[in-house]
Amino acid sequence: MAAQGVLPLKPEDLLELLADLVKDPEAAVAEAAKAALAAFPAAEFLPILKSRETPPPVLAWAVTFRPERELREATLQNTSLADEVIETLARSLSTELAELVVINQVRLLRRTSLLEALEANPSLSNDQKRRLRELRETFKIGAKGEPSPKHPATPPPASEPNAEAAEPLAPAPTSEARSRRSTG
Repeated sequence: MAAQGVLPLKPEDLLELLADLVKDPEAAVAEAAKAALAAFPAAEFLPILKSRETPPPVLAWAVTFRPERELREATLQNTSLADEVIETLARSLSTELAELVVINQVRLLRRTSLLEALEANPSLSNDQKRRLRELRETFKIGAKGEPSPKHPATPPPASEPNAEAAEPLAPAPTSEARSRRSTG
C-alpha cells in the first residue's frame, strides 16, 4: 500500500517514503515505489523539488529518473541535492541542464571531481567550456583536482635565505629617541 503511494500522507512525506522504498530488497515493493514516483504529478512535484527541506534521496531520484525538464531544472538548482548525484549525471546532461551546473561555481569549487565530470560532457557549448577553463585558471585548479599555480613560486635567493624574517617589524629606535625616553 505504501509502495503504491496510497497512504494518507502529505506529498512531501509520501515522496520521502517512496524514495526509500525504491531500495527495498523485495523487488515488487521497489517496483511499485518506482511506479508511484514516476506517476506522481509533475505540478505537485515541482514545488517540492524547489524546497531546500526536501530530502536528498527524493531529489536524487527525481533528477535521475524523471524526464520532465522543469523538474530536473528545479532539482539541479536545489542546494540540498548531493554533489555526488550531479557528478554521476554531469557527463550526460543536456547543454541547457549542464548550464545550471556550470553557473554554480560554489559546487564546482567544493568538488573538483564534479568539474572534471562536467568537462567530459560532449554536449557542453563552447561558452560553457570557456567558463570552466576560466574557473580553473582563476582558482588555480589543476588536473584531477590538484591545485596548480599559474607561475611556480621562485625560491628566495641563496645569499639571503629568508630575508623577510630577518627584517624587524618596526625600525629600531635611534639613539636620539632612546635618550629622549630615558630623560623624559
